[in-house]
Amino acid sequence: MPFAVKRREMSSQSANDSSPQSWEPRMGYFERLLVSASALGLVFLGVAGAVLNVGALRAIPLVLFALVGFGAAPLQLVRSVSIAFFAAGSIAISISSLILVSFVMAEVSWWHPRPVLIGLGVGAVVIHGMVVWSLLWDAD
Repeated sequence: MPFAVKRREMSSQSANDSSPQSWEPRMGYFERLLVSASALGLVFLGVAGAVLNVGALRAIPLVLFALVGFGAAPLQLVRSVSIAFFAAGSIAISISSLILVSFVMAEVSWWHPRPVLIGLGVGAVVIHGMVVWSLLWDAD
């Protein structure tokens, strides 16, 4: 069901509280499929821009994929994550991984970002592809 909302299970202690129920929207089937398909679409547009030698068509989708797609890939493997955590976590993981990789390359005096980013991108594309495959063709 798209936009599925799951209620957090109440413990015996919280049942005695007078606080209102906490509803947290979770990443459901539709949301996970949308994120992975969008990430794969960004990579496709970036590669098409590189093949066609169109700078903006290459740069914009690949930068967006680097800022969101790198971090969204590992979080796609977690089925019960809230949408807010997914959004914040994917951006945080993407930016921190880019900073960490840059720092390591600078420290070891081996500054070749293209193969490193291609390696990160291939790993993220494989994970997004596995998620799309499992959502569309595997019966859970």
